[in-house]
Amino acid sequence: MEASELAKLRNIIHEQQQRSKRDMTLAQIAKEEILKFKSGQVWLNSLKSNYTKQRYVRGFIKYMTDTGYDPDELLRLKPSVLEMFSYVQEGKKLEDIDEHGAENLLEDYLANKFNGEDKKRIKDAVISFYKHNRRPLAHDVAEAVYQRRKSSSEYRMPTTTDLDQMAKACVEYRDSFLVWFLASTGMRRETATLVNFGDLKEMRVINNQLQPVPLLANEKQGELDRVVPVYVFVEGERLKGRYEGNEQQTFLHFEAYEHLEAYMKWLRHEGVIITHETPLFVQIRKPHTRINKCVPYGVVKDACVSAFGNGKTYSPHDLRRFNQTQLERAKTPDNWVKKIQGKKIPRQQAPYSLPSIADLHKAYNEAVAFLVPQTSEIPQQALARRINQQEQTINHQQETLNKFKQELPAIFETIKRMEQQAKARLDEAKREKEQLEQETKELKTKTEQQSQDIELLKNLLNQ
Repeated sequence: MEASELAKLRNIIHEQQQRSKRDMTLAQIAKEEILKFKSGQVWLNSLKSNYTKQRYVRGFIKYMTDTGYDPDELLRLKPSVLEMFSYVQEGKKLEDIDEHGAENLLEDYLANKFNGEDKKRIKDAVISFYKHNRRPLAHDVAEAVYQRRKSSSEYRMPTTTDLDQMAKACVEYRDSFLVWFLASTGMRRETATLVNFGDLKEMRVINNQLQPVPLLANEKQGELDRVVPVYVFVEGERLKGRYEGNEQQTFLHFEAYEHLEAYMKWLRHEGVIITHETPLFVQIRKPHTRINKCVPYGVVKDACVSAFGNGKTYSPHDLRRFNQTQLERAKTPDNWVKKIQGKKIPRQQAPYSLPSIADLHKAYNEAVAFLVPQTSEIPQQALARRINQQEQTINHQQETLNKFKQELPAIFETIKRMEQQAKARLDEAKREKEQLEQETKELKTKTEQQSQDIELLKNLLNQ
């Protein structure tokens, strides 16, 4: 590269860095301005994602500047129920109270010519502001002014054959595993970069019960479930929104598990010591540190180019869409799909949807046929093996039943013979009892006679 081109490139990088610093400074100033007001403090303190805060602040500060209202004044445009009640007590009529002032202002504002991204950012920020201040806007606010138009490309979804071709087109073991990991778990790419090996557990049958066992456990008992062998658990802190009580309980099917084994073999060959704290996805080059959230996007895009050329193209989110759609095709309950995908369950439904790991595993197991290529052999082999085991169990039970039926007449005969013997012994015991009573009676009579004779003898001797 020539010196002039190098200098030009350095200037471009410097300008980008300065622009980024300027944007961060402006966002910080805007945030500080909003935090001067109580309603602004309540709102921003309720948002947990820094990315969401930065995005909303940019939209909200523009809305404040253009409308001329500060946060507290905007909040007063949406009277609470208590304020409405106070107005009525003061003698005001309900029709004279503008209870939709906030909605009207937002719709009038968005009716101006802004580009689509500005409209969405501002609308989302304003709706979030009122929601977290417990004065939610009408659910249909600004629909007539701005309604997002989705292009057909946003609904792309790969087939199982596409995923198979993409994984085979990957050069690195990590990348082929990443493709199947995203499709198998339905995990967001940001969350996938935060997963560690300690989050993976093998599903093994121990004492006739399916139990999760750490993937890296030194001693493993029981038989591994070959169809859905791995359970993945991620707590809410690593999920989008960081909602309290939210968690992702998902699985790796056999296709993803095979690529995981190949990937782990490559890591060990590279000298990586795999522990529970080791990131699941690391950089290809040494020192093999954790990847960032941009890597999955690049991996999926490169896999599409290698597999389809300039044809089909997918994103990590398309793989997440594939996972949900296939689970729904398998009739998996909606709330269970949310748990598998790490989505927040509505507050009123969460206490009533409490499937166990075994329940989710069973539901996922039934959906595997929709999640893997139809050419895969293991599901059919596993199904045949399970059918064979069930047939063997049924045959064994049938043989036991037939044997019992054959022995049943002999058992009845034995019982009848024992009853006859018992009756004979009882009759004999009765006869012995009667004889003994007769002998006792005779002995008693003899004893009384002897006593009389002795008494008579005594009288004779005394005379």
